[in-house]
Amino acid sequence: MNLTPQDIITQLEPLNSLIETIFKQLLISQTDSLIKIKKRVDDLINASKTNDEIPDLDETSLRQLVYDCNKTILNHLEAAARYYQLSWHCQWPTETTLEVTWVNTQWEKFILLLTPVIDRPESPKKNTKLTLIMDRDDLTQVQNPVLNFQLQKLKLFLQEAKDTDSTLTNNEHTFKKPPVDNLCSNELVSCLSTYHEATIKAQQIIRKDITPLVDAHVADLGDADLMTLGRTLCIAIQKLTACNSERKKLASTIETIYPQTNNECELNVMQQSDLSVLTNKLEALLLVFIQIKVQKNNVEMRYFTKLLQDFVNTLIGALAAGKHPIGDTDTVKQLKRALCHHLGESSDFLDFDAKFPSLEATPNYTLSLTQDNLTQIPIGPNDFIVKIEKDNSILRRFKSGESYVLKYAVQNPAKKRQIETIAADSLPCLSTLTPNTTEDELINHLPEILTVTSRRNHTKHSVEVLLNNLFKSSADEKPSLVDDFLSKLKKEIPESNASLLKEKIAQIRYTLKKLNSFPIEEIANCFLIQHNMAQQRNEIDANKITINEQLGQLKLKITEFLTHIASHAAPIPVQGFNTVLPSRATDRSNQLRTLQADLTDLETAFEEDSKLRPPLIEIKSFEQINQLQQETQTRLDKQKHIQTALQTLENNIQEHSIQTLLLDLRDFYQKEKTAFKTELDQEIKDTEAALLFDAHQQKPTAAIIDTLRPHNEFVVTLEARQDSLAQIDEDVKQHITALKAHTKRVKDAVLNKIPNLEVLENTIEFYSNGSITASLDEIIEDLNTINPFCNDLVKVGSTSKTCLNNFISHINQLNSTPGIGLATWKKNYNTKKKAIDYQINLRNTLIESASAIENRLQTDYYKKSLDLLNKLQGEYVRIFDKYIDSHRTKKLTPQQITTLKHSRDSLLINPNSKKSFLSIDLKEIEPILDSIDPRLRKLMSIYSDFQETNKQYISKHPNEPSAPSPLSDKSYCNLLIAKINKHLLNPNMEAMSDGINSRFFQWIRTHILKPLEHLARKLVHTKSAHFFTAGACKTEKNLVTWGDNYCP
Repeated sequence: MNLTPQDIITQLEPLNSLIETIFKQLLISQTDSLIKIKKRVDDLINASKTNDEIPDLDETSLRQLVYDCNKTILNHLEAAARYYQLSWHCQWPTETTLEVTWVNTQWEKFILLLTPVIDRPESPKKNTKLTLIMDRDDLTQVQNPVLNFQLQKLKLFLQEAKDTDSTLTNNEHTFKKPPVDNLCSNELVSCLSTYHEATIKAQQIIRKDITPLVDAHVADLGDADLMTLGRTLCIAIQKLTACNSERKKLASTIETIYPQTNNECELNVMQQSDLSVLTNKLEALLLVFIQIKVQKNNVEMRYFTKLLQDFVNTLIGALAAGKHPIGDTDTVKQLKRALCHHLGESSDFLDFDAKFPSLEATPNYTLSLTQDNLTQIPIGPNDFIVKIEKDNSILRRFKSGESYVLKYAVQNPAKKRQIETIAADSLPCLSTLTPNTTEDELINHLPEILTVTSRRNHTKHSVEVLLNNLFKSSADEKPSLVDDFLSKLKKEIPESNASLLKEKIAQIRYTLKKLNSFPIEEIANCFLIQHNMAQQRNEIDANKITINEQLGQLKLKITEFLTHIASHAAPIPVQGFNTVLPSRATDRSNQLRTLQADLTDLETAFEEDSKLRPPLIEIKSFEQINQLQQETQTRLDKQKHIQTALQTLENNIQEHSIQTLLLDLRDFYQKEKTAFKTELDQEIKDTEAALLFDAHQQKPTAAIIDTLRPHNEFVVTLEARQDSLAQIDEDVKQHITALKAHTKRVKDAVLNKIPNLEVLENTIEFYSNGSITASLDEIIEDLNTINPFCNDLVKVGSTSKTCLNNFISHINQLNSTPGIGLATWKKNYNTKKKAIDYQINLRNTLIESASAIENRLQTDYYKKSLDLLNKLQGEYVRIFDKYIDSHRTKKLTPQQITTLKHSRDSLLINPNSKKSFLSIDLKEIEPILDSIDPRLRKLMSIYSDFQETNKQYISKHPNEPSAPSPLSDKSYCNLLIAKINKHLLNPNMEAMSDGINSRFFQWIRTHILKPLEHLARKLVHTKSAHFFTAGACKTEKNLVTWGDNYCP
């Protein structure tokens, strides 16, 4: 895998840094192996930075190089440890690779072990240069001159420390104190005293610890003694350096408390700078202070109110104390009155006069909503730019959900950008403020927003005026002639301008220190939290009333619902009415009882919480008020939880569902009673109709009215009943049973008049004419298949059985037929009985007709006609088969020939159904048959004529489908003779040979040979008059012969 230059630099740079550190420390000899490694690493890093090619360096070789370097460094460390006689040995890693990070850790451990043990807790921060020298007091060379050289370098640091000590000691004599005591005198004296003590301590270190060590250096010491001497000297130098550092810090503090310079220019700059800082601090403090809402006789905030009062006194004292106070006396008094009044009255702004411009006086402000930074967006004199931001105030943590504030930017009277924040509690119209609030919604509330803004501008401007008046003369005040005169009377040196300036600066800084140390924001937050806590307590008290009302309402509602459900569900049995309403009512009652138990638990929890009203105690810390706030918030959260639980419980009651259930129960009860009434009314009408049918009457008689009277009276009382549906059902069933008994009596009388069904069924199954008795199936089985009445008999047999089954079914329906339907039942009964009689008569007629056809099929004439038809068919087949594959069919396609072969018999027997079995065009079939043999069509015509004659003989009567054909046996015989004479014995039988013989030969036969044959027969007196002319074809001969044989 190829390495990028950055990969090489990343792995070698830490290694190179470690080697450079080792070289700088001078603790390990710069051996050839280390120098060689250093050069190799430098070359690789430089080549990588210039993107030069590095031959023979891949990931494996680079890893090996790093490993070799680390191994060499560790070997040197072990050698150095042995040289310095240190009980140290590095434990080489066994589970991980040898990395530079691990080697660097070993180096740091080595240095720590080599460095002398110093009192580190007392001096956690060591001078950098001194630390380096302390780490160099052990050398890699065994020669005494090298150790000596190290000690000489320590002396350089020693000299530096001693020079610093000398300077600081001399500076102590230059420190000046105020000519008279002021507010900062005590602190200044304390710092000077501490400084002096540090100076004495430094002198003792030099005299007792350092000087003897330096003097001992000239003695003839061995290497071990020199190393011990170097370590001891290092510790002494560090102690001296620590004393010097402490005095430098004290000098800075002294300068901060009371300037030490007498340069009036510098002092003037200091005064203006400090005064500017003080002004800004006071402004920020006062703006926070005046927003604190202090209430009279507030027990909880009494401690913090006392702190504010003490702070006011301290602040006023700092501003007005001394011979030359920094604040204007009148303004300081005005400020004190305002602040004290504020602590007592809780005003929104300071109580003194100040002229200020009002935003309300400028009606031309244009509000615009933005998402940009208010510090960057351009702003004009009439612009009022607002932005909605998330609330990050301290009270935010005590509120659930997200809340937002409104930030706005306007031009103040000085034409500078002023950015302020309005919280939701400052303006009720902002209580629903969200990021989705539109610009139009804010414009609607612009007057209220401008009112709050004007009030805040009033306060801010008042503070600015106050501070300007407060320090209006402090910077220009100089010692007066009266002061000079009084000083001379007191034999004092008059104060110079520098002394006056330094005194004022000291007083300003003292005031700043007091301001900085006073936790005004923490106290303000305490008041803010307490105010919010008071509102929460009011909310808790209001919630108690609301929760009490909710508890009472819910208890009453659940009790009423349980009562209503019980009263509505009681008359409806759980079983027997195919309804889940009783189960639903039980389930809803159980749910309501569960909710009732939950409500009791909530009521208990509420009562326990209501008893917990902690007494008001004086708050003395932010942690305490925070804890109280948490407790108050917890109580409020508990109440909200109870309210939520009550709301959930009320939702779970599902009042609409219960009302629906009650309505369903009521409707079901009424519906069932109506069903009972309807059922009973129908049964009464049904029984009345049955009794009228039995009595053959149209109107109820007196007896019928008396029979039905108790049942009608029960129906009248049914509507007013409110008892159980089970009892009502039982009573209704008793009346219905009694009514059905009357109807059954009538039906039994009807059944007694019905004929024997077995006899009727036997009549339909068997036929009898006096001489024979046989079943219909046996008769049908004996009939010829061509008998035209065969199917009719099968059909009439089936129809007869169907009619019989319908008749029996109708009789069986009598039991289920209501009384009101008995008349219709009787009418249908008569109709079905007539249908059976008709089918029996029709069957008898068809059997007689079928028997007549069977007799005709057995006559000699019919049998001879069948024999003749068979001979005609045989001649047709002989001719067809002989010529179908001859040259006569060469013009036909193979498919046509195949079709003709398959259709041979059908063409003869069913000539009228050619479309059903022939795929050849019907217009082409006749020429095709003629091309095969002209006799085929002649034979087909003769066959068809005889076949049709037979059909007429054994067919049905054309006008009476149940009677045989009117063609009698004699008529049939005569018709057959006529057909034989027409087709087989006609005078033109020679035409049968047309197309077989030539036309000329046929002419000779017809006009010469036939007359001669007739003449010869007359002369010899031949008995038969039928003959065929010489030269006849076989078909012609056969036809004449058959005709002569069959003709009587």
